[in-house]
Amino acid sequence: MLAIAPPAIAAEDLSIDTLLGRWCGPTADYTFSRTKLNVELHDRGRSLKHGPVLTIQKVETGDGWINLKWKNAGNTVFWKFSDDGQEMFQHANESGDHGPEMKFHRC
Repeated sequence: MLAIAPPAIAAEDLSIDTLLGRWCGPTADYTFSRTKLNVELHDRGRSLKHGPVLTIQKVETGDGWINLKWKNAGNTVFWKFSDDGQEMFQHANESGDHGPEMKFHRC
């Protein structure tokens, strides 16, 4: 029996729905709703502490990316979505904290 890979996420299929739910990352876990992002920061590896809650002002999508514009400041771009929708990357920040690109997975 041949294994069949799930279809790739087409650019036109990217929306806020792509992000909804919980994502685990190297330094924080994110929980997306349609209007907010709740951030839980990793503290000494395993325990978590509540981080900021960001309000989504606008969602923009393009060829393989989703750009979230925050109500009070800046934006964040998510891209490199896996074909099965279980992994994504947060683009390196070009302003603000100048954080590096980070890989997230569904948790």
